Amino acid sequence: MNIIDIALAEFAEMKAMEADAASDYAEEAEREFLKAARSCADRTLAPAAADLDWQYVPADALPEQVEEARAVLVPGRPEYLRYRVEHSDDTGVISLDLVEPGQADRISPVTSLSRLGQLLTPAPNTAHGPGEEQAEQQGPLAGVEEVLQRAARVAALARQLLAEHPDAGLVADTVSVFGHQSGNSSAELHLSAEGMEALRQIAAAIEAEVNVWASNGHGTVLEHGTATSTVDGIAVHVRAYEPMPAGRAAVWLAQQDQPAAEASDGGEN
Repeated sequence: MNIIDIALAEFAEMKAMEADAASDYAEEAEREFLKAARSCADRTLAPAAADLDWQYVPADALPEQVEEARAVLVPGRPEYLRYRVEHSDDTGVISLDLVEPGQADRISPVTSLSRLGQLLTPAPNTAHGPGEEQAEQQGPLAGVEEVLQRAARVAALARQLLAEHPDAGLVADTVSVFGHQSGNSSAELHLSAEGMEALRQIAAAIEAEVNVWASNGHGTVLEHGTATSTVDGIAVHVRAYEPMPAGRAAVWLAQQDQPAAEASDGGEN
């Protein structure tokens, strides 16, 4: 062998060793992540979580900087638990959620075994009529507990939208959560997106229509848009604006002047 053959063989061996090391590291990282998922489930749902079979989700099936493991609750049923870590700036946001594919992929935070039972309880077929009392007696902190649960759902939804649409420039402008002793609650999440295309992207994700209008601000024509939908009982409002392209802006400005011009022509005649 000459020196070229030797160098090529040495380089090929080095690359093979690097690939083996990377594979070993990835397998170890996957084992550690599954261990963390089991630990989180045990702390939250023990002892019911002991038999859950956690499976690691490949990175190419997830948004960037997100790791996830899943465990089916009962074989043959669609519901599953999702342990997710969203990495950002060397920190990780951890969540344990119930995902219900049969409910348009409804995602709900799981904070305890009783909360999981509540999420899995079928909704009653009949609603209470006027003046009827609820069968379940509410505790003295029912309003507080409902606010905490609702706030967790709002936070999970916001994190989900940001993770699934990292280029939309989403920002949570305002968040409001209301709870009552009766157990009723409501929540609103107001988001702003970076431009009209990002707004349309988010609107499609939450199945909302986009309302568009324009305004003239000191010589610059701005295009505004809003989209509103209800997701998992949360009222989601998304807004965005951006300068209108010059050609369209000129047409819009001409249209705004048209009524005044027509009125002027009518007066002269």
